[in-house]
Amino acid sequence: MSSISFKIVVPTYNAERWIGKCLFSIMSQTHKNFQRVAIDDCSTDATGLVMDDFSKKFGDERLTVIHNDSNKKTLKNLIDGYRMMNSRS
Repeated sequence: MSSISFKIVVPTYNAERWIGKCLFSIMSQTHKNFQRVAIDDCSTDATGLVMDDFSKKFGDERLTVIHNDSNKKTLKNLIDGYRMMNSRS
């Protein structure tokens, strides 16, 4: 049985302006027993770079950043992110 109590999938597209605040809010939670994945859905702005920089600065292995090669839309990203976390737990 996994010790992870819940999982968060953050699909994002062209959210350069907001993704840093979103990830900071998630990572600042006092509850530690959860996984997080952030998915850049082939953004045309610097969303992916902001996510990578954030991940490096925070240095928490529970945050996984994924970069899509093509735009898959929200539902597909949610499903893929959840499946990816289930395969690792």
